Amino acid sequence: IGSIPAETPEQKRRVERIMRMTPDKNAPLAVFLASDAAKDVTGQIFSPRMNELFVYSQSAGSGSYGSVWAWSASRRGGLLPIRLGAMSSKDSSGYLGHDRFAVVETSLVRRFPIYLPGDTNARPTGGTREVTYKLVPGESSLQLRPVSSRQY
Repeated sequence: IGSIPAETPEQKRRVERIMRMTPDKNAPLAVFLASDAAKDVTGQIFSPRMNELFVYSQSAGSGSYGSVWAWSASRRGGLLPIRLGAMSSKDSSGYLGHDRFAVVETSLVRRFPIYLPGDTNARPTGGTREVTYKLVPGESSLQLRPVSSRQY
């Protein structure tokens, strides 16, 4: 932490958040992932964030789609699933998988190539779309809700 710049107010807030991420925050999540209950979770990328843990697969190959599994530790010691909200029809236009996920600051970011009519699976020509999700309360658990998108 000592090597992270903390000169501006924003940088100082970021370092303060990192310092609050202690092992007790996500230890229940690590215990869950080591249990038989998580036998079907097969992600390679783990992103801890205070009381939440995100596991996501990076898709590769023809016609493959990425997945996100996420949980939050409840105040009672249990685990609550975090649901990934559906993309809008506009954002899913041209979507054929090949997702890349990353936790960036306080958001989950999903990037994927955009396929135009006539594109082959190996050669998308529509650029890249980036959909940003924020963690919000849902009906019975937290949800990652799409809040913005951009194309480049």
